[in-house]
Amino acid sequence: MSDAAEPASPIALGIDIGGTKIAAGLVNISTGEVLVRDQIPTGPERGAGHIFEDTKSLSARLIAIASARGLGVCGIGLGICEIVDHQGQITSHALADWSAINFHDLIDNIPVNLVSDVRAGALAELRFGAAQGVSHALYVSIGSGISPCLILDGKPYPGANGAALVLATAPTQSTCQNCGETHSTSLEAIASGHGIERTYDPQRRHSARAILALAQEGDLRARTIVDTAAQLAGQAIGVLSNCTDPELIVLGGGLGSARGLYLTTLTEAVSRARWSGMTDQVRIEPAAMGAEAGIVGAATAFHEALH
Repeated sequence: MSDAAEPASPIALGIDIGGTKIAAGLVNISTGEVLVRDQIPTGPERGAGHIFEDTKSLSARLIAIASARGLGVCGIGLGICEIVDHQGQITSHALADWSAINFHDLIDNIPVNLVSDVRAGALAELRFGAAQGVSHALYVSIGSGISPCLILDGKPYPGANGAALVLATAPTQSTCQNCGETHSTSLEAIASGHGIERTYDPQRRHSARAILALAQEGDLRARTIVDTAAQLAGQAIGVLSNCTDPELIVLGGGLGSARGLYLTTLTEAVSRARWSGMTDQVRIEPAAMGAEAGIVGAATAFHEALH
């Protein structure tokens, strides 16, 4: 748990539920400063009920800290790695089956706003990070999974049903040039953090960051896997940017903002995939908010009533 200086203004509790961890923090929604932060493992294999109870306990701990310091928590912003529609309802079950869960009952008498985690990350970068002052941008989070969010006219774009975040989960097919066998997979299964881990070791005994470090040190197998992942992700992002014409691409998430071989290869692949007739070369920058993006973005989404 970490602490920062306390503000005079009200704060919101920001929660980021991802595939690996549940992170939460007390956020000054005027400045984006995280005052107190804590996190716990998600453990999605245990089911939605356990995730909800863990989130509730984590929230109660942080709200108790706020109360002890005389700070008022105006509400809870909860970002989650699912599709969240315009009414703030979870409509996908990628992480767990939420049909019996009501996050609005998380803490008595404190309002809760739900938002898709990638839109929370995009909002954090837009208000406090790399996309400040930008009207049209593309934010892509590459971590356990891969998700994009368009920023149009200075706002994260949700799409018609809140589902404008699917880039890498659609099935794709490839045919081996040697044997002719056709394989069905998805970009996320190869290029995400979990994809890199499974490709390197089906038992996932090495983290994506550890594999990136091995690649950087010259491990040939790790380098090939990381290079392939970055090339494919960059190609997809480049094609998406051709369709949306952003002035800036912000790369977030644990992998997207990681310096070194992956980011260099990813950035080069994005540039190669860009249509040569585009009037300007798009700026590509790593996210500035780091690990706090989901927390800050979720709290800010509560303040702006963004789903």
